[in-house]
This record gives sequence, C-alpha cells and structure tokens, in this order.
Amino acid sequence: MQFRAEVCNRESVRVIRLAGRLERQQAPGLVGLCDEAPKTLQLDVRDLVSADAVGFHTLGMLRRRGIELVGASPYVAIQLDFEQANHARKLLMNAGPTGKTIATQIDDTTDREER
Repeated sequence: MQFRAEVCNRESVRVIRLAGRLERQQAPGLVGLCDEAPKTLQLDVRDLVSADAVGFHTLGMLRRRGIELVGASPYVAIQLDFEQANHARKLLMNAGPTGKTIATQIDDTTDREER
C-alpha cells in the first residue's frame, strides 16, 4: 500500500493528511514536512491504514513535539499508545547524572520526602 502526505493550509493551521502505510522510507520526508510548517500543525491520520515500527515511532516523536494527531483509528491509537509507553519505559531505564536510573532517583526523592 502506498503512502501519501497531502498538505492543506487552513486559516491558522497547516494540516498534513496521511494516507496508506507509513514506513521507514517515508519517515524522514514526513519529519521534513513538519519541520517546514510555519504555523500550528495537525497530522490528520484518519486515512492512515498502518505503519511499521519506525513509522509509529516517528508519529510518536512528532506528537511529543506538540503536533496534534487527529482522526486516529482504534488500531492506530493503540499503536501510538504502545509507542508512548515504550518511550516512557526507555526514559525510565536510562541512567541519570548520578548513575542511577530515573526511576531509582524518583524513588530516592520520594523516600527522603516521606522521612
């Protein structure tokens, strides 16, 4: 299935409509389109059928940048939620400046506050 990204400019928002299957090969182009947006941006994903892991990661990254995703099917919404949870898990597992994981640092802070 082919991927298509169509740019529509509305009054105060640029909408990029995505359709088909977003794969690794299209991800850099989509990020470039989003980076070029001079105003508020929305990604309309109602016609996005599926994506590979890189595609869902790219959509999650764009959402974390503050770009609104609208019209997600239940399948796409579940995959995006899974991507978000996976991203949060990776953040929690990365070591902070003290050499402890962020989760351990949070636990240490909570323990000190409870004392």
